[in-house]
Amino acid sequence: MKTWQRIVIGSFYTMLLISLALWFWVTGTVCGEPAQLEIATHHIIPYNCHGRTVFITPFENAVLHWLIPIFFMLMIALKYLRDRWHKQA
Repeated sequence: MKTWQRIVIGSFYTMLLISLALWFWVTGTVCGEPAQLEIATHHIIPYNCHGRTVFITPFENAVLHWLIPIFFMLMIALKYLRDRWHKQA
């Protein structure tokens, strides 16, 4: 494999780890959020956390809904690139 290909694959692994870590961080902290609606801190989206309704920010909502699909898309792209580049070598 060429050097630039190793850099691309390393970047994909880094993005995978960052997305997974961010998802675990948000899911771990979302239940500790305030239980009341707070417009000033942007805690406006209701979220069910173990039977209790808490309010989360739009960023936390986006992370909870989009990071796992992004993680799987990155895994598929990484597998495709690795298979393609290993066949060329």
